[in-house]
This record gives sequence, C-alpha cells and structure tokens, in this order.
Amino acid sequence: EVEDNPDKDTQDTEDELSKALVTVFKELNKPKELSKESIKLLKSIDSKISKAIDSINKTPKVRELQRATTGKTYTEVDFNREITGQNLNKLKLILKIKRALILAGVPGTGKTTIMRALASVLTGNTNSKYVEFISFNQHTSYSDFVSGLTSVEGVWLKTFGALSRVCKAAIDDPDNNYYLLIDELSRGNTEAIFGELMTAIEQRGIPIVTNNGDTLIVPKNLYIIATMNITDKSTSRLDVATADRFGYIEVEPQTRSILERPEFKDVEYKGELESILELIDKINEEIRKDSRLGEQFEVGPRSLFSNISNKEEFKLAIEYDLLPSIDRRIRNMTNKNSVKSYIEKIREIINGWNC
Repeated sequence: EVEDNPDKDTQDTEDELSKALVTVFKELNKPKELSKESIKLLKSIDSKISKAIDSINKTPKVRELQRATTGKTYTEVDFNREITGQNLNKLKLILKIKRALILAGVPGTGKTTIMRALASVLTGNTNSKYVEFISFNQHTSYSDFVSGLTSVEGVWLKTFGALSRVCKAAIDDPDNNYYLLIDELSRGNTEAIFGELMTAIEQRGIPIVTNNGDTLIVPKNLYIIATMNITDKSTSRLDVATADRFGYIEVEPQTRSILERPEFKDVEYKGELESILELIDKINEEIRKDSRLGEQFEVGPRSLFSNISNKEEFKLAIEYDLLPSIDRRIRNMTNKNSVKSYIEKIREIINGWNC
C-alpha cells in the first residue's frame, strides 16, 4: 500500500500542498530565492508522489472481472431451430473474414441472444473460458476496455480491461479461438474507448503502444462480436473508423417466430395469437412508412419471448410491456390513426381472454 492510512495520507498531502502553494506564490512575488520552508514542503510532496508511483509500478495486480458465460448452451442444430431470421453459416463466414461483427437493430429483436448463441456454438461451452463479455455505457472508459489506474480500497492499482485480458489469453493459447462480446457498442464513445487500437483490430499481430505506455497485440485468434441499438441517440458516436472495421448484420424483428416455439404450436388461443402478431406486423409497416420515424423505430417482439408460458402471461406482457412500447415509439408519428386502430384491435383480443 502507498500508506497505512490512505485517507489520512490524502488529507495530509492536500494540506501540505495547499500550504506549499501559498508559500511558493508569496515567495515568487518577492525578488529573491525560495525560502527553506518552501523547498522543504515541495520536497516532502515530491517524496510522497514518488512513493505512490513506486507502489503502483510494483503492484501489477489485475482486478479481474468475472468471466461472462454465454448463457444457454447452443449447438448448431439449436441455433438454426431457435434463432430465426439469421443464417448461422453466413454469420460464421463474415466473422471469419472480418474477425469483428456488429449485430444491429431496434430494441427487442434478440441481438444479445444471437450474440451469446453464436459464441456458444463457436466455443461449445456455456461457461467458456474463451469468452470475455463487456457492456458499454456512457461511462465506459479506455481504462475499462484497455488499461489504466484504478483505486481499489485506497490503493492505486494498474488494471487491465476486457480487451487486454482476452488478448493476453489468446496470445498465450494460439491453438484456440477467443471471443470478445461487446453489448450495446453504440452506447459508449467508441472513438475514445478504442483509441489507437483501431489499427490493431484491423491489422492483427502488430504491436501497438497504448496510451498508458504498454504494448498490446490483438492476435489473429481473437474475434469480436458486438450488438448495436440503432434507435439509441448515442449511436451517432459510432464513428466511421470504428464501423468500417466491423462486418455489419441488421437484425430485423422476427415477430412470427414465436409461433414456431413447441409450447405454442397447439394452444387453443393460437388463432388469436396469430391475429395479434399480424397486427404488430401492420404497426411496424406503418412505422416504416412514416417520415418522422422509419424502420429504426420498429417494434421488437422481446416482450413476447421472456419467460411466457400461458395465456395470462401473454396478456400481461402485451398490456404492460408491448403496447406501452408501441405508444412510446409513435409519439412523434405524422399520422397515428391507423396505428391506434391496430392497438385497439389488440386490446379487444386480449380483453376477451378469460384469465
């Protein structure tokens, strides 16, 4: 540790710095050399700073994040049966060529599920040591992704971010492929987070000196899969330099895929469910045609896929999740009349369910 009592040390340093600066400024206004008191205080502060730097350099401890799981285990057969609207071989081919892939779409289209399922197929292990996961947000920094200094219980440690950790693992194990999963890529300031590593991601195997003075190599056996919400206002931060280094797959809403789930193939309300899904398709068609909205405001069917197993749960999901989501999307719509009529028809159907 830098000091036995970090809080006291910080306060003492601040007090000494304050006193020293006052003395220095007073002395600078006088046509003479600094007093012995000023020199003594400055040397004391310099000594404390040196001790802190030495402690950091001698403590290369990495604060490890828990390695993420890919969730449910998927075989190729599982993927092709449960992930609709996506061609597994096409995804694998694009990832092989670019080594970096973006799954982009509106909320609720299953982008994260597809990303985790793809990683599961490629690694064959739901708790794979070959997978590193990070979710970007507006506070994600270069330190979180690459490396930097972090205060842990009053001690400054040099920590390595998700990219650095998975790069090291991949370099140490060249016979296996490794995967970095980035959820909500566009929510972070990618230009600042990736920094100078854009070159390293495109030109694999070339040593790059990071902002922190470390040398980092992005190896050829590391593959990056990311999701991107195209309705997120922060999406504009995804600069051209970042986008050009990724393969791009658009994930469209697969509303009717719910009918292919085994538990809903023979339910007594399947006809009513088909009518609701048809109305959702019509709502999305109106949204796509609207000059103020467009396809980026389409409604994803996520609310209908989350742990639902009976009619009562469907009704609650539609009433308290799906319909409010549609209302939020059409607030600025040029002509809401047609969409509102479709919404009323959906309400008529679920209100007729006795549950």
